[in-house]
Amino acid sequence: MKNKLKYLVLLLLINVLVSQGCKQQDKYTDEKFDSIVGRRLALLKYAKKIYESEGKKRKEYLIKYFNAFPRDFKTFFHLNYNNYHEDTLYKEYSDHSRYIFSHNPWLGFYPVIKSVASEKEMPQALLSEKFGPTQEIIGKYNRFDCYGIMDEIRELIPKDIYNKKMIAVRIGGFNTGPDGYRYASGSVKFDTMFINMLSTYTDEEILSFFYCWYDGPYPEDREKLYQYRYKRIKEYNPRVAELMKKAYEAVLARFANEKWHY
Repeated sequence: MKNKLKYLVLLLLINVLVSQGCKQQDKYTDEKFDSIVGRRLALLKYAKKIYESEGKKRKEYLIKYFNAFPRDFKTFFHLNYNNYHEDTLYKEYSDHSRYIFSHNPWLGFYPVIKSVASEKEMPQALLSEKFGPTQEIIGKYNRFDCYGIMDEIRELIPKDIYNKKMIAVRIGGFNTGPDGYRYASGSVKFDTMFINMLSTYTDEEILSFFYCWYDGPYPEDREKLYQYRYKRIKEYNPRVAELMKKAYEAVLARFANEKWHY
């Protein structure tokens, strides 16, 4: 009888733990959007609420912001550039912006850059997105800068859930340039928990993640931090350390061959 009672108590405890785990997962479920404009608007609205709120309400909107944040680099790129449509980045001849991006050698994509004489040569779908009524609403929220929000979110969201999204959004990615920082992706802590998670990915995915992580102007300036991180990770996980080294050296080689910087 006692053994049966212990068994029932154990089953009840397991059910409670599973139920709590499911509730936590539901709490951090990605929000779905029909369009990139809808995602932009949601993130800006949540940013506004974050800056206006405190305590419990602020935490609620931080979670909403995290759930609305993209889980893949292509969506993240589109989020930052409203002149991007179906793998093509459109620019007018009069636009002097220098759209030069890295080619991530591992699982990356690279937008086709097309110069046009005027907006009339851009796809109608892009113009509707860029200048539609929703875009006018977005303009009202521009003063609520989203940069920096992710660092606060990092301290709030469970580590495993946060880290998975921050890894995923960098796979295939590259530095988005000086115009690509309104919706900045969050930083991560290279602790043992993060390295353990990263080690479950394929070599290509890890290389791709680190290439995106180190990509950017003057990567040689991060040499000291890289060496410190490499030494620490190698003691714990040589495979991840060597893949990080290979990716960082690829970034250095790329910039050594370039004649320009941002």
